[in-house]
Amino acid sequence: MQFLALPESFLLQLIGRIAQDDVKSLRATCSRLCGLVASAPSARRLTCLRAAPLLSAPSPPSLSRLPPASFLDFNARNADCGHRLLSALRARGGALERSLRSVRLSGRDGLLSALQALRLACPQLERLEIRCQHSYRGRHRECADLGRCLAELEDGFPGLQELHLTRFPISSAQLVHLCDSLPDLRALSVRGLAAALNSDSLSHLHRLSNLVSLSVDHLWLQGRSFPCGPQLRSLELSDATISADSFATLNSLTCLTSLSLWGTGARSALGFAPLGGLTALRRLHLELVLDREVLAGLAGCGALTSLSAQGARVTAPETAGGAGCDAADAAAAPAALPPQLSGVTRLSLEGLDGECLPLAAWLPALRSLVLDDGEGVWRAVAGHGCLTSLRVASGGSLPAAPGAGEAAWRPEAAGGVEAEKVAAALVPAAGGCVAAAAAARAASALATVPVPPCSACAAVAKSAPLPLPRTSYSGTRDSLNVVAAPPPAAGPTGAACRAQFPRSSSAAALAAAAALEKGCITAAGGEAWAGAAAALAPRLQRLELTRMPLITARGVAAAAAGLANLTELRVSSCQSVCREACIWLPQQLGRPGLSVVCSHASVYDEH
Repeated sequence: MQFLALPESFLLQLIGRIAQDDVKSLRATCSRLCGLVASAPSARRLTCLRAAPLLSAPSPPSLSRLPPASFLDFNARNADCGHRLLSALRARGGALERSLRSVRLSGRDGLLSALQALRLACPQLERLEIRCQHSYRGRHRECADLGRCLAELEDGFPGLQELHLTRFPISSAQLVHLCDSLPDLRALSVRGLAAALNSDSLSHLHRLSNLVSLSVDHLWLQGRSFPCGPQLRSLELSDATISADSFATLNSLTCLTSLSLWGTGARSALGFAPLGGLTALRRLHLELVLDREVLAGLAGCGALTSLSAQGARVTAPETAGGAGCDAADAAAAPAALPPQLSGVTRLSLEGLDGECLPLAAWLPALRSLVLDDGEGVWRAVAGHGCLTSLRVASGGSLPAAPGAGEAAWRPEAAGGVEAEKVAAALVPAAGGCVAAAAAARAASALATVPVPPCSACAAVAKSAPLPLPRTSYSGTRDSLNVVAAPPPAAGPTGAACRAQFPRSSSAAALAAAAALEKGCITAAGGEAWAGAAAALAPRLQRLELTRMPLITARGVAAAAAGLANLTELRVSSCQSVCREACIWLPQQLGRPGLSVVCSHASVYDEH
């Protein structure tokens, strides 16, 4: 449960009435809330507490009344905050020592006093996270108590199992002593230090026989051995420089199930070598472009199910005959297929190369796809029969449909849209069908809905050009996404008709457009739309579109009508999409099981 930017009086009344049986985490922004929560009978189930606002207040309340918590998030801004934490922990005594297992400390000058408080009150901590809030440097000149802080870590928590250090300056020698003093350490994270650690300093990790998770920044690996034991299960290296020989040594980590490698940004930062020895690997992130070589190197990872990469450029092999060998290439197509990763079900990419083969050719079992750049997404998913979830973070378009923008919107002066007018205006083009007209006529009967005018529809009606019918998958501006705009007098909320049209018929136009596209799927002349939507991803159940400026509500409606198995549709930060129209989309399509979420910054017109 989380409340932000609400008045204190309102929060006090709300928490007093709410049933707290399921509330297990408290992030207090008001010190008075803690006393109220602590007095509730069900507060004993509270397990997570963020105590920064409590101990930094001018007159902080006592924590002695709070229930035992297993996780404490504390910001030690200065030494005084640390002393307050110490007194509060001492007041709790053995109850807190038995319950508290995880602590996150962040701050500057108060880290030492906070560590001393934890060492005295909670020596049995299992997880400790320290975030130093000094400037991003290799050395923190302001941290005068660094040596004493490390001494508290080495001697104060003998049973520590997880240690996560962020911007906490540590040298090779200090890391060695730390490893010797924490023999039961299972997870180690050293983040935010530039060129402070190397393979020699990490070679002492072999002493930690229980270490299963490691995360390190700015690591330079050029040798032929990896500085960790074979029992490691999770490895994350960011801003790293790894040669091909060092990359090959990852095969010695036979128990590895999760691997994430980020380079420094240079092309040669990450080398690559086959990972046939990682038979237990399930999740992999590489800041590399997937090609035939990378796919062949991952073929031995039989347990791999989740793959994330910088991009994909899996192309067909070049032939010596050039353009004159089209017939021979077609005959040899089965033999030219790229290596397949049949176990991968989740894929996340920054973008796709324009010449990349469809995903069905090299990821036949893919079920979930996430793209940062959606350009060419429909060409990539063409013919994939297993894909059920698609998320596009930015860019791209919806699949094109013929005649998508040839329908005119005819508002009436009395307000709303008459069924006969909408049906007559939405007669299909020459390539349309009678069934589509009938479907549009039936949908328009229920289309007069009192919906406030939408600024997105008004902007599209005034500025969007008339697109040409197109069946290409890669079209953007001339595809379905740019809805045709008739003259201003025929726009849904255009400036010319606003005075005589007080209530928007965007839902009516959306319903008719959706019915038009749905009817064209099963009738003659609709093969192009069927190939552009339903045949591309026939089993798609979840579609999420974000920051796509060229799509509109009518385009979204047409896509939803073409995807028969769609159950969840999310449209976010698409300023040209009418939010009010999308609200009525499940009703107008006759699919009550369809969940539609549409959100953008500007919804209503100024008037």
